[in-house]
Formats: sequence, C-alpha cells, structure tokens
Amino acid sequence: MSREIERLAQPAEKKKMRLIVASCSRTGTLGLHAGLEMLGYTPYHMIDVMYKGRSPHMKVFTEAIIANHNQLSGIKRYETPDMDRWIGNYDCLMEIPSYIGSRAMQGYIEDPDVKFIVTERTPEKWVRSIENTLGEAVKAAHQFPLNILKRFDSELGHFLHLATVMYWAYADGANPGDSNSEVALYKNYVEYIRSIKETLPKDRLLVVKLEDGLGWEQICPFLDQPIPEEKYPRGNEPDKFHRIVADYMEPRVKAAMVNFGAMVTATAGIAGYLGWSLFWHSSSPKITEEHGLDNSGKDRIHGGPLGSFFRPGNLLFRGYGSGQCWATGYHTAGAELIEESIDIVRRESEACECLQGFQIVHSLGGGTGGGMGALLISRLRDEFPDRVIATFSVFPPQAPDVVVEPYNVILSMNQLIEACDATFCIDNQALTDISTGTLGIRDPCHMDLNDLVKQVMSGVTACFRYPGQLNSDLRKLTMNMIPSPRLHFFMLGLSPFPSCTPESSNVAWVTQQLFSSNNIMASGNHHKSHCLSCLTIIRGKVSVVEIEAQVNNMWNRNSPDFIEWVPNNVRSTVYSPHSTDVSCTVLANSTSIEGMFSRISEQFSALYRRKAYLNPYTIHGVDELDLMEAESNMNDLIEEYRQYQDSPCE
Repeated sequence: MSREIERLAQPAEKKKMRLIVASCSRTGTLGLHAGLEMLGYTPYHMIDVMYKGRSPHMKVFTEAIIANHNQLSGIKRYETPDMDRWIGNYDCLMEIPSYIGSRAMQGYIEDPDVKFIVTERTPEKWVRSIENTLGEAVKAAHQFPLNILKRFDSELGHFLHLATVMYWAYADGANPGDSNSEVALYKNYVEYIRSIKETLPKDRLLVVKLEDGLGWEQICPFLDQPIPEEKYPRGNEPDKFHRIVADYMEPRVKAAMVNFGAMVTATAGIAGYLGWSLFWHSSSPKITEEHGLDNSGKDRIHGGPLGSFFRPGNLLFRGYGSGQCWATGYHTAGAELIEESIDIVRRESEACECLQGFQIVHSLGGGTGGGMGALLISRLRDEFPDRVIATFSVFPPQAPDVVVEPYNVILSMNQLIEACDATFCIDNQALTDISTGTLGIRDPCHMDLNDLVKQVMSGVTACFRYPGQLNSDLRKLTMNMIPSPRLHFFMLGLSPFPSCTPESSNVAWVTQQLFSSNNIMASGNHHKSHCLSCLTIIRGKVSVVEIEAQVNNMWNRNSPDFIEWVPNNVRSTVYSPHSTDVSCTVLANSTSIEGMFSRISEQFSALYRRKAYLNPYTIHGVDELDLMEAESNMNDLIEEYRQYQDSPCE
C-alpha cells in the first residue's frame, strides 16, 4: 500500500538530528519551541506542521498516528528513515513521538550525538489542559459550522481531521465528552511517561517537571549552551494555544465559506424549510433569499455563526407553519409570501449580467417545501418562461415521518413534471441505507444525512463553478442529459464517501464504486434498469485520458444497460479545484427511478382510496380533482420510464 510519506518530496539538504523533545502536548512545549529557536535550533513542532508543512505534512502526521495505533489499518509503521524524509529540514523534533511511538525514533536513540528532553506535569492538570485545548478543537470540528465548512477547504479538513486523530491517539479512540475519555487520557499519559523514561538513554536524557520550573537554567546546561540574556519565553497558556489555532484557521474558514457560497449557482431559492440560493453580481457571494412559514429557522440563522452570510432583506418568514399540509403552503400561508418573494427574485435577477435560471433546494414531504415550493416554481415559470428551473428535491423515506407525506409528494410532483427542466432526486430512504450500511452509522441523524447531501450537491454544481468543456451551465446540462422533456429526473451518486475514503484512492477504484448501487442516493431496482444518459463529474488532479479509459471500460462492461438510440450517452468531465483528492459524482437519467416513484404512488393510493386525511386539503383549496390529476400525471411518468425499462435497449 502506497503511503503518504512516500509521496512527500525528499528534503533538499538534510540536517542532522540534534535534539528530540519526547514530551506530550500541553507540557510546556510551545514556550520550549520558542526557546530552542533562540538557541539556534530548528525545531519541528505542531505549529510547524500547521504553518510550514501544511496539508502534505498533516496527511503524513495523520498516517503515522493511524499506523501506530491501528494495526488493522494495513499501513506500515513509521521508522527512522521515514522520519528523515519527513523532518529532514529540521534538527529538533518535538511532541511528535508521543503520538507515533518510540519505534520511529530508534535510529536517533542509537545515535550518541542526539539528546532527549521530556517535560511532564501532574496527570490531573495535563488531562484538564488537553480537554480545554485539543478537546475543544475536536468538539468544534464535529459541530456546525466547521463540520460543514471543512468539506469546502481541503487544508481545513486535513487540519481538523488531524486534530481528531491526535485526540484519539491520547484517549484510545474516545471522543471529548465521552464517559471514558478522561480516564483513558490519564492512564495513557502515565503509561507513556513511564515507558519513554525507560526507553531513552539515561545519560542523554533531561526530565523536567513543570511544577519545578522550566527555563534557561534547566535546559541550557544540558544542551551545553550559554544562558541568553533574553527572558525565557512562555507559551503554555491555553489562551495562547487558542490564539494560534484561531490565527491559523481564520483564512482557511474564510476560504471554505467562499467555496461553500459558490456551491450553488442559482439565482433564487428556498432555504431552511425550502432551500437557498446565491447571486453572483457582488464580489462576495451572499445567500440571497430564504423562505419559512415559522420563525424558528430565522432565529437559528441570525443567531448562528453564518448569520452574516445571508442578506437580511431577503429573509422572509411568517409566525406560523404550514402544519405539514401541502394545501396550506400552496393556497393560504404560502400565498401570503409569494408576491414578496417574487419581488425579491425580480430585484436580484435584474442585478445579474447573464441570468441562466433558478436552482431550488426543497423537501417534498412537508407543507412548506412541497406546497410553497410548488407555488414558487409555478410563479417562476410564469415570470421567466425562457429560463432554466432546476431543483434538488428531497423525497421522504419508505416509512414516512408524517402520514400525509404521500399526498404532499404527489401534488408537488405535478409541478416538478410540468414546470421544471431538471430535478435532482435525493431519497431519504437511500441516504439512510447508505449511512447505516456503507458508512456503518448505527442511528444516523439529520446531520449525517445532510453531510451526504452537501457532498453530492457540491459535486453536481462543480461543472458550473469551475471551467470545463462539458455542461458548464444549466442549459447545457439539460440539453445533453434529457432526451425527452418529461424524463428529467436524475439519480445522483457519490464516490468516495468522505468517511470511508481508502488510503490510496485511485480513478479505477472511484469509478468502480461510483456505479455501485450502494453509492446511489435514490432507491430503486438498479440491477434491472436502462440508462438513458449519464454524466460523471471528476474532481482532482487526474489524467483525462485515464478517466476516459475507465469510463469506457465501465460502459463496455455494462453496455446492455444503456439505451443505444441515444448517441454518446455516457459523458465525463474533469475539474481540478483546490483539493488534489480524487472524487467523483454521477448524474444518471435512469429508468430505475420509477421504483421510488412507484413506492410513493402506492402509498398515495392506499390513503386516497379510503379518502383518509383529506379534510385539511379540501378546506384549504385542494379539490379532489387536483389529487386525481396529480396521481394520473405521476402514473403516466412511471409508465414512460417503464416503457424504456421493459423494452430492449436497441
């Protein structure tokens, strides 16, 4: 297995190792780092990983920790030659040994010219300090907004992943706040200090307890250095740690926010309960419009860390919700917002130099996302008949959370079929299956599902956000992918998933996984389906020739599953944004989507033939003829897909 250390460039001029500070983090090493620099050393510390080594060194450090603590990882543990390649530009190593083990230092231990320092403090204080610094950083990495933003800046993601792995190394895989985390930290710290003192040669080892003082008087005689006139630097305070981390993360977070803002190129949308959208007429992208029928979303937005990301004048709310009823969102509560919403859309569209269309994110199972979403789509089609309307539409799971969800979905689908140009289908059932099956999450929460959604949305919109030859705007995408106007419902797939990326992902592995049914985010019978058209969007620094070869191999293996009368119906495009990691997203116009539609239609029929729960709909303006028309339109769509699924590809 290829390792990250083998991809790291050899140091131009290797320095001889002079000193190793084999201490744990948070034992005075920040101040000692500054002091050693004053004495003429070139120390390598975690802050050098952050500010000098950057992403390549973060990935190497992460790999070294995993190799030392997880024997099942298949990664060879680091040894001294690996360290020479990693830190060859430095003559002093600090903290790193406490994470990767003494095996990597064996060559230095045998070198009689290398000296060692171990600083220690009482275990109780050390545990408290780790929790207040590294532990807090790990907590933040798994909470909003960093758990989202880290996906939009590769270096920020590598840094937060490294911080998490560092904490796991000290705490036996526990997370901050776990019931056993502090016990594990205490036990491992005591054991490490004991073992490192026994391992290192006594005649070249200095042990300093922080409670007894750490300064020039302790280290200079040991290093055969004169005591400087300058005062010994202090740097062990948690506040200084937080300032260093904050100064490092600020530009990375800003870059991630810009990339996150660029994720959707729409000119109007619905957020919170419906979605959100972006306009590009200003130098700094802002989320321009959000609709909601109650104020809970408004409070979360204004009070959240990304509150300034939204244009305050474009946030629309009402003091009550739609009660999960499509009719309320379409005919009553939503109707109160629609004129003001369209005014905002007009104002923002007038500021656009070249308005392509609209991209809407909404859920079909609720009253606001389904009802008002359908109303907004209808009005946008009337106001902008020649512009593209595309939606990211979330479908409910097989066991609906709300009993009337089948009504809401069928009524919403009526508008999606007639008024939309492209619909990217995201199935909550498939998301749950991926989370529990592929990712091994026992009880996935909304954040777990949203992580998958944002990744696939970022992949789909990559061809709008970065220069490329194919499908560089909404209109080209719909022209290339939709052979028949009504058959504009796309299934989405992603490879690799962020939390299960192999150590050395390559194009062949990524494309193979991409077309696996386990990676498709819409349920259906993927093994008995025909594909009308398919687009693979690859991100990363890869060879276009290799991509074409892998896609052609995939097509040759599965050619019976592709419609022959659609010429060149498998396309691929490559983009090289900020990250060099290879990832791929697939858009498939496949007949297997009818499986999800059939499931919803059957649920609708089971309710409607008993006239169950119709009263909230009829009293708010939905006639039974509307339901019958929507059901008929849905069944016609299913039959159109089945026509191509049941017939030979020729």
